[in-house]
Amino acid sequence: MEGNEQLEAVECGRLSTDRQAGHIYIVYLKLIEIRPISTMRDKPLSKTEIRERIEKSYKDLTYELLSVRERDWEKKLRKDWNWTLHDLLAHLIGWDEGCLKAAKDFLKRKRPEYDGFEDRVYNEKFVKLYSKLSRELLLKRFFKSREAISRFLKSLSIKQIKGANTQGFIWNNYHGSKQPRLTLDSILDLSWHDKEHIIDIQKFKRETLSLTLNEKIEIYFFPKPPFHFDYSFYNPSHFKTSDVKWKSSFKWQTFLWQGKLLGLKFENKSSSPKPKVKLTIFSKNKLTETFVESLKTEIVWRYNLDYDLKEFYKTAGPEPLLESIISKYKGMRIFHQGSLYEYFVIGIVLQNAPIHRTIKMMQSLFDRFGKSVKFDNRYFSSFWDPKEILQSSDKELRNLKLGYRAKALLDISRLFANQEIDEVKLRNFPEEEQESRLLSIPGIGIATTQYILGDCLHRYAELKHVPNWERKLYSRIFFKSKQVLSEKRVLSFLNNKFGKHTKLAVHYF
Repeated sequence: MEGNEQLEAVECGRLSTDRQAGHIYIVYLKLIEIRPISTMRDKPLSKTEIRERIEKSYKDLTYELLSVRERDWEKKLRKDWNWTLHDLLAHLIGWDEGCLKAAKDFLKRKRPEYDGFEDRVYNEKFVKLYSKLSRELLLKRFFKSREAISRFLKSLSIKQIKGANTQGFIWNNYHGSKQPRLTLDSILDLSWHDKEHIIDIQKFKRETLSLTLNEKIEIYFFPKPPFHFDYSFYNPSHFKTSDVKWKSSFKWQTFLWQGKLLGLKFENKSSSPKPKVKLTIFSKNKLTETFVESLKTEIVWRYNLDYDLKEFYKTAGPEPLLESIISKYKGMRIFHQGSLYEYFVIGIVLQNAPIHRTIKMMQSLFDRFGKSVKFDNRYFSSFWDPKEILQSSDKELRNLKLGYRAKALLDISRLFANQEIDEVKLRNFPEEEQESRLLSIPGIGIATTQYILGDCLHRYAELKHVPNWERKLYSRIFFKSKQVLSEKRVLSFLNNKFGKHTKLAVHYF
């Protein structure tokens, strides 16, 4: 026998080691058969490692569970699997409770109870036990079971965990080629099991709940020159969301228009001298000619394809700094690919949050209220009708980690659902009225109003507010000053220099 080879006995018992002449001897109270040890991992986990792993997987698993709408909880997770999400959560509760009991038994040197059951029988036991509980009660029970495990882990001393990990039981029901031994850390580390079912839920959302758009129609746009496709259809400074994909000369996005969920694929066919953009519209059912024409008009507006940049370039040309920028980005337009409602939603999740948290909040909203969409052999998220949010509550939105933003999202969704804000009508009002109406919306200040006027309503004239971080930038660029100049001075300079193209000039900077 090799000097470094570890051995294990089939019979359960207290494991001890003794080194003599370079060999490791493993002694059990009752020794029947010797086998090479195959543990669940190469090195036992510490208390901190166990806690960190299960906290992360618990957080990820909770997110996936809450992202599925209640009406979809009774759908089969897979065609070849009878379990629903309701059944899966019942199984997770049973697994948690079984592992907690096993850990307590383990400290008493007892073999875990679940090792005596065949997997299917053990799992179905809990599915049946909790089958009559509502979704809400199941979730509460699940949260309670995880809290119990967390308290138990917290109660253990480092010495207890370290000592318990020298105990070993052959895992009789393990189906691999080598039977590992169960240790306390392998019982309490639920992360590997969580990850398996996180993947199950993600596949369920993508493959079962996805809306496939097979019908398609092709149309063309002819933007006014000069035109640059990539800079007019994609802004790299915007945070990435799963409703859009882009690569040079191509853009895909989901698009909710007149109650229909669409998939759009834009292709650059020519940028100069005669710009041409091909659009393939994907839909569930065939679209009428009237609908397509209305959609075409909306896309021209959102992407500002009819805007003539020539006058702006004449005005801005004498400015040396802007001249070099225009040379690089010539043909770039201000655009917003979504609706005004969607613009508000993005503004809400951006409030006082780092980008990585904003992205998580946005995705949680997509998963909970939008749809998963498949078109052109790609999967996308989609925005939702504002009425969907009103079916929710402040508490549920806070559970999606929106915090105080939950109230703002409910408020703005209510305004759009009740048609108190009509985006198309708003476009036709004079700029002063547009501004006053926007400022009358609770939670909307002068900064957000200025962005909306430029990005969504194509009002590029007088700028009335410059955020502090932008003033710092302009102070350096135009005045060569390391100090942040007053807002009044910066506004006066920009408005006088660029006139009716001020917001457009700022966009280029």
